[in-house]
Amino acid sequence: GVAAANLQYIPGRHGQASLEAHSHSGCGAGREGQRAPSGACVDEHVEATTVDDAWARRFGREQRMDVLKLNVNGEEMNALRGARRLLSKRKVCGVILHIFKVQYAVLPELEIMWAARAAGGVRPAEAEATVRTAAEELHGLLAGAGMDLALRLEPPRPVALRRGEAQEVALRSAEELRQVLAAQGPEVGDVAAGLLRRDGRTMKFQVDDHLAQPYIVARQPASLAR
Repeated sequence: GVAAANLQYIPGRHGQASLEAHSHSGCGAGREGQRAPSGACVDEHVEATTVDDAWARRFGREQRMDVLKLNVNGEEMNALRGARRLLSKRKVCGVILHIFKVQYAVLPELEIMWAARAAGGVRPAEAEATVRTAAEELHGLLAGAGMDLALRLEPPRPVALRRGEAQEVALRSAEELRQVLAAQGPEVGDVAAGLLRRDGRTMKFQVDDHLAQPYIVARQPASLAR
């Protein structure tokens, strides 16, 4: 049969919907203060597909994709799994992911880690292993497709971002990607600063709570992206 998924959403709310396993549409067991009023959410059973199949139906299997930008509330990994054919054949020039959206997929584990760190308690090995596994798979999907990974940070609240203002930091291993995923809010700036020191560089700006959304960016080397 045709693959399908259950979506939950609030009609008229910026077109945002989430798979029923997540609560980021405001439906379900969201965090306190983010839950929708009773009866406001709609459940809908929809046909599911993959990036590979959807792209091939519309553009053909050999058409190159310039940028794959994912903003799917914790389903980024599943979306990339469904793009393996395009990725493995070097048909995707670049991928952009919102870090905090990728974190949704392992948010329960991250919250356990953050709470333990704040309390100075024992490091939660099981939660850390889950986040590490997620970082390893994400790194494998992108770096395994020949892409160079980077953490991209933008200055707080730019009116208009000019060339060269953003900070990009190379992510050369699954462990460095894990550090990014494990960072809570502005801590991602500390991770970036540490990685820059490795290369004898410094941050262009201070990272704080008002930071524009940080991204994971993956690109094919210039010689292959033409």
